[in-house]
Amino acid sequence: PMPVATAHDVAGDLWLQVHRYEDAQRAFEQALARVGGTPRVLLGLARAAARLRNVPAACGHYRTLLAWWDTRRESPPEIVEARSFVAQGCSSPVPDP
Repeated sequence: PMPVATAHDVAGDLWLQVHRYEDAQRAFEQALARVGGTPRVLLGLARAAARLRNVPAACGHYRTLLAWWDTRRESPPEIVEARSFVAQGCSSPVPDP
């Protein structure tokens, strides 16, 4: 499970739901500045970048999230999403553990 959300994370998630991707990106960037690169923030930044068609940024954020996840056995939907994006959209995929 992802850690507890901050107000900026929640705002970013809401902006993503209403397709306001630039606003979502700003909210997640504010969360990053306040709480650092938590898995929730990294996932939000990756999703916003992907929807803005910024593939290099999305790949970077998803890869950082996967590096944080490392080799844990369980794979929640967020990790499956990250692996799928990296495998399909990034030039050098991260292998499954």
